[in-house]
This record gives sequence, C-alpha cells and structure tokens, in this order.
Amino acid sequence: MSGFMQIAGRSMAIMTLLVAAGCGDETTSSVPAQVSNDVPPGPASMASYNGPGSNWEYDLHDDGTYQIIHSALPGMSSDLSVSGDFQFTAQGFVSMTVDAASGSDAPSTGSSLWALEIPGFALLLSPVSTADDNFIPMVQGDQCPNTDLSNNWINVRATVDGDATSPEGSYFGSLAYRFSDGATSLVSRFALSNGNPDQGSESLGNGYCRNGVVKTSTSDIYLSPTGSATVHVNAADQNGGQIIFALPKTTISSISGLDGSYAGILSDDGATAGQKVSPVVVSCSNGICTGDIVTDVDTGTLAGQPFTVDLSGSVNVPGPGLTTGQLQMNGSTGNIGCMVDENLDNSGQRIISCAGQSPTRFYRLFSLILASND
Repeated sequence: MSGFMQIAGRSMAIMTLLVAAGCGDETTSSVPAQVSNDVPPGPASMASYNGPGSNWEYDLHDDGTYQIIHSALPGMSSDLSVSGDFQFTAQGFVSMTVDAASGSDAPSTGSSLWALEIPGFALLLSPVSTADDNFIPMVQGDQCPNTDLSNNWINVRATVDGDATSPEGSYFGSLAYRFSDGATSLVSRFALSNGNPDQGSESLGNGYCRNGVVKTSTSDIYLSPTGSATVHVNAADQNGGQIIFALPKTTISSISGLDGSYAGILSDDGATAGQKVSPVVVSCSNGICTGDIVTDVDTGTLAGQPFTVDLSGSVNVPGPGLTTGQLQMNGSTGNIGCMVDENLDNSGQRIISCAGQSPTRFYRLFSLILASND
C-alpha cells in the first residue's frame, strides 16, 4: 500500500467528527433555492472538512458514501446538496459519483466529482456548482485549535483584479493565529514578480472561534485543531477578496527530501472556462518536478500535457519552509512561490503547495497543491 493510501486508511479510523467544509463563489445565484438542512441520521463520519467563501460542508462516511452541503453562512439553511458514493483511487484521489443533487446550480445526477485529501489536514475538492469554476479548499473538522498557530500560506484564489506579475501582489508568505483572542495576521506577504518583493504584514482582525470558524470585521478564517487553515481575506471586498490555504510552518532540510511521486490539484485561472481545474500526477527529483494532467482519476489516464516545476534553487527563502522557482508549461515559463513540508505531522506525507503566474496569461493566478502518494 502506498504512503498516501496508508494515510488515507488512517483517516478511515476517524469516526466521530461532524460535517463541515467550505469555500465557494458567493455570486453564483442571486436567489438561491432553499434545500432542507435537516438531514436524517445517517452513517458515522470518518472525515469531515470545512472552509471559507460562502460555506461548504463535506463529509466522508465510513460506509463509502459522502455528502456535500453549501450554504451562505455556517449554520444557515443549505441552498445546494450533493451525495453519492466515493472510493480512493490507485493514484490517491477521492473519486465520487453524484447519485443525488438538489438546489441552485447543482451538478447533474450521474456526473462525477473528485478531490485530493491530505488526511487530518485538508481536502481540495473539484468545482461542485455548475456556475463556479474554482476548486474548494477545506480544512478538517469544525473544531477550534487550542493553541497559537504559526503557518505558511499560498494564494489559491486571487482578487478579480489581481495581477500575478505586479511587484505589489500578495501570493504567499506566513500566517499567525493567537489563541487567546483570535487575532490573525499575514505576518509576511510576497509577490511573484522577480525578486519576490516583500509586501509587509496585514492584520486580519480578531474574533471568537466557534465551530472552527473565526469571523472578523474583514475576513472569514476556518481553522483546524491540526493546525491547517483556509481564509477568505477581505471577504466583503467588491473584487472578491482572496482565498488562501495554510499549513503548519516547518523548515526545509533539503530539497531532495521532496523526492518521490505525488497526486495533486492544478488550478489555472488563465485557462479556458470549464478547464481551469485538473487532477495531476507528478514526480520530483532533486527539486525538479515533472507532471501531467490526469483526464480520468478512476483509470489514471494522462492527457499528454506535461509541465515542469523547478524548485532546485535556494530553500527556506524568503522564509522558513518557503521556496521559489519556475513553472514551465505549454512552452511558457512563469514564477512560483511554494510552501513545502517533507514530513507533515510526522506522518511521512510530503506536501508541496505553490502559487504562481499562469502559463497561459501571466497576470492570472496558477495554483498547484501536491500530496505524496508513494
């Protein structure tokens, strides 16, 4: 059994978490249909996730079924519900059938969804709503951490007018959460333009953490007791704010510590509508990672659209656990900034998470999150 699947198996021992998951486009429907949020008692949950940007709730059950619920805010009645069966694929993806779906812009019955799970920390879900073209980043559970957090982060959804080539952009860096009063800040923010100019810090405010969520005057902050986070920064901004994904900060001992194979999720905001989010498989050696898009997560069929991520330069620059490099795809090269972990929570799992310049339109955001599957 691969390392990724062993960890996924470990995830199946989690039997008592409640449903929660989050992130979505708040503008997909002006008058959302109301779907009952009163779900009859069902099978025990083995893993649950939540996150920001409206509110998504996602639950994997121990009988091989799943449920996805969307609402405008945590605790409100849902306006979209999806359920069906799931399985873990040989490459390490979660493959889901849509057996039932209702509500605004719900996917059609008989269609399929997929996700990349980092058990105990995060789940990255393919677009669910037919009116949305973004993947949904989530963190585990609906429980608050009981300690301060020190994380690194990457941008996974830029503002509407974001420019990844600007020296004033904010695309990766470090984050701090203070348990005593919920104060959260982006301690460091770096651009993707040459030299990665430092944008300084930004306070996200403070607030009481309830059911894993801190709502401040500016931002929606979803936290996990394992230390992961996903944040809708400046959620009320007319340009949509930005959504970031964060994991506990570590120091990179050697770039060769990332050697091996990975399953991942790629998001290219510069790509054609409906083709922005793709599953990928990647192999890394001495900081050079080569990959391809997967056209079918069940069969593992590859598209023949190769790309290369070069992380062979300096490590722990511009900060601990961070590195920079370049992405080459479709004959174009763009800058990237990444947070990495060679051994997430001593689980043996290697994680590489990058924000970069789209190879199709450099000013748009390119995101790549990889989890080892060997």
